[in-house]
Amino acid sequence: MRYSNMNIVNPNQSEHSLKVATRKYTGDLELTIRDDYSKETSTPEVVVTTSNSYRSLAFDYHFEEGKWYAITLRDSNEIPVYRGKVYATSQTELDAYSVLKDKYEHELGFDNKFMTL
Repeated sequence: MRYSNMNIVNPNQSEHSLKVATRKYTGDLELTIRDDYSKETSTPEVVVTTSNSYRSLAFDYHFEEGKWYAITLRDSNEIPVYRGKVYATSQTELDAYSVLKDKYEHELGFDNKFMTL
């Protein structure tokens, strides 16, 4: 399954808003949220507003810190018009945020040797 982009939400809040670009807009949309770890899905009520080619989604949901979620918007014909990823973090400096912080280990040196065949 392909996802178009990633959004970040604050798990300390229950009301969330996301700005997305959908493939098309045909009226009522249904939001599905799937926890990537537990695979549980939920369909919260969503309020959609249109601004230029973007849709603003407002909904209530309890996200858990440090978890990834997949979101899908479907139109009234059950056709997906948007797929994306959501990451839940309470960190406020999002431009300096890294999911892999303190997990990267670099090699201190190398021998610069290579093999030719």
